[in-house]
Amino acid sequence: MATHHLSPFQAGFTLLELIVVLVMVSTISAIALPNLVNLYTSAATRLERDSILDQIGAMGEQALLNQKAYVLLSSQKDLETEVLDDPDLAQFHAYPLEIPAGWDIELDEPLITRANGVCLGGEIKLLQNRVEKLQIELAPPFCHVTP
Repeated sequence: MATHHLSPFQAGFTLLELIVVLVMVSTISAIALPNLVNLYTSAATRLERDSILDQIGAMGEQALLNQKAYVLLSSQKDLETEVLDDPDLAQFHAYPLEIPAGWDIELDEPLITRANGVCLGGEIKLLQNRVEKLQIELAPPFCHVTP
């Protein structure tokens, strides 16, 4: 029969070592978790901002593809009625810009893109919760968006 001899130094962890490791893991988690929430929030904000910028950047391509002249105004809520009421803008179609909740755009002048895809240029301000997040100068003829 085999007998097991117990040595005075057994392999394994002491209770003190386990407690130290648990305290270290808890401390690291307490430091890292709030930053993970901020990371998620900033990533979501960037995705929403990029979605708006991509739509604006595609305005010329959509005009050329659909053979329609588009106009983009600051207030998207009453865009259709404003375009129809203004005789200078009556020849343009309202550009269908999908803006996420909490975001808005401001333009000093309407952003006009002709049916041949040429953009006349302008300046756009992106606002999130009424706070300016980004200001972009769109240079004619292509009005490429570079944040």
